[in-house]
Amino acid sequence: MGKGREGEGGGAPIAVVGFPLGAMTPGAKAYETREAVRNGAAEIDMVINRGAFLAGREEEVAEEIREVRSTVHPAHLKIILETGELGNYDAIR
Repeated sequence: MGKGREGEGGGAPIAVVGFPLGAMTPGAKAYETREAVRNGAAEIDMVINRGAFLAGREEEVAEEIREVRSTVHPAHLKIILETGELGNYDAIR
C-alpha cells in the first residue's frame, strides 16, 4: 500500500494501491484497500493494471475496479490512468 498523504482541503489521508504498475491481483488491491480504509484513509487512489489494459484485457481491468470498489466504503475511490502510456485518445476514452 502506498503511504497516505494529506488530502487537499480536508486533511484526509489518501492511500495509493497498485503503485506503480498496477500489476497485482485484484484480491491484493482489495486487501490493500481494506487495510488502508481500516487505518483511516478517506480516499483510495488505485492504479489500474496497465499491462492488462494495453493487452486488450479490458474486462480484467473492469473486474479489478469492481473488486476494489466493493471494499472501499466509506472512503472514496479514484482510478489512476497513466494516460501517457495508453497510446492514444481512444484508449484513454
